[in-house]
Amino acid sequence: MKQSKLRLITIGPVILFFILLIAFGALLAISAQTSSANLKNAVREVSRPITSASAKLLFNPVYTLNITEANNVISRFVDQEAIVYAAVYDASALKLTEETAGEWIPESNLMQTLSLSSMNANSSQEQEVDQYLLIAQPISVGSEVIGTVVYAFDQSVLRAGLEQAQATLTLAILIALIGASAFVYVFMRNALAPLAHLSEVAQQIGSGELSTTVKVEGYQEVSSLALALDGMRVDLQESYSNLEQRVSDRTRDLEIVAEVGTATSTILNTDKLLQEVVDLTKERFNLYHAHIYLLDEAGKNLELASGAGEAGRQMVAEGHSISLNRERSLVARAARERHGVIVNDVTQAPDFLPNPLLPDTRSELAVPMIAAGNMIGVFDIQSDQVGRFTEADLNIQTTLAAQLAVSIQNVRSFEQAKTQADFESLVNAIGQKIQRAATVEETLQIAVREIGVVMDA
Repeated sequence: MKQSKLRLITIGPVILFFILLIAFGALLAISAQTSSANLKNAVREVSRPITSASAKLLFNPVYTLNITEANNVISRFVDQEAIVYAAVYDASALKLTEETAGEWIPESNLMQTLSLSSMNANSSQEQEVDQYLLIAQPISVGSEVIGTVVYAFDQSVLRAGLEQAQATLTLAILIALIGASAFVYVFMRNALAPLAHLSEVAQQIGSGELSTTVKVEGYQEVSSLALALDGMRVDLQESYSNLEQRVSDRTRDLEIVAEVGTATSTILNTDKLLQEVVDLTKERFNLYHAHIYLLDEAGKNLELASGAGEAGRQMVAEGHSISLNRERSLVARAARERHGVIVNDVTQAPDFLPNPLLPDTRSELAVPMIAAGNMIGVFDIQSDQVGRFTEADLNIQTTLAAQLAVSIQNVRSFEQAKTQADFESLVNAIGQKIQRAATVEETLQIAVREIGVVMDA
């Protein structure tokens, strides 16, 4: 009898160890398979807002065949991790520009086929190539499709995180199993119920139910396993939550930029265009102030062209300007360096230039407006909160500033063309009247009278 008891104590933990090892191995396999599928769906859900917002931003560059601006739009989204490649195609499925974060580039035939499919269906299309997910989004306004934008997402990044979490869980299970084998009798009597609960919770977590509560009960080994499982659940839940929040914030900002661009695309007056931009920017981004400086013809001074609210209008009326060489000015620094500037506590910035009309400014972001390599001016926004701006805000405002620079250049070209056309029309009208004159005296009278009318004399 004693010998049987000894064998039970000896063999029991071993049998229990292998039984639990097989059971938890199956659970890990189910969890890994289900989590992998969920992560693939997560990649699709994360990518669609980005491709949709990019398609809105790319309409004007593709429509005007502005390759530089189109490349600027997609290059801001290509990084070394999730998005490894992006390309823009026109309505004939010809590649206009592409951007890659590494050496991997998809096959041209595959990309053209995917672009044509997206344009024909006027909806996003996707194709999986190895660990990459290609998603094509049509660039269109209403029913007019003028091209596509294609992004390649590297799914291996999320898979690596999943494998690490699975490895951590596996190690925790092995440790718990080794400890449980030493206390076979008590473990078999009291640990089955907690293990059944953990088994159910592991399946629920594997299927994406990250809000499931993990009860920490039983002996130390089971409790350790429960804590490890709950820690993995909390980490995954926080990761998903943070990812969704970042995507939501980034998508919202991109939609605001697209909204501002759409609202100003039909304005053909420079003053009205600039006022509309600063007012919309201040309102949509919930800012304390926004204003725009334009570089004068001599290229020496930044003149305030438009500002939001009463303070902005008063500064414009006073002819507020900043020398390009002024050291104590964030706006001048952004123009000189041709790069965005962020100061999240203006009281600590030696080159901050305070304005008595804006006493509550606590942080400031200034980005240059550049079109075709030419400095147009500086787009400056301010907040009454310390630490308001991030690198993501800088990227968003840089995109808006580049879009605004192109719009200003287009409006200026239109105004110059209109002025020239009006002048030529006036000259033709005066010439026709002179040709109808019968005498030299009548010719001179018509010339003097018409010139007087033009000069308001």
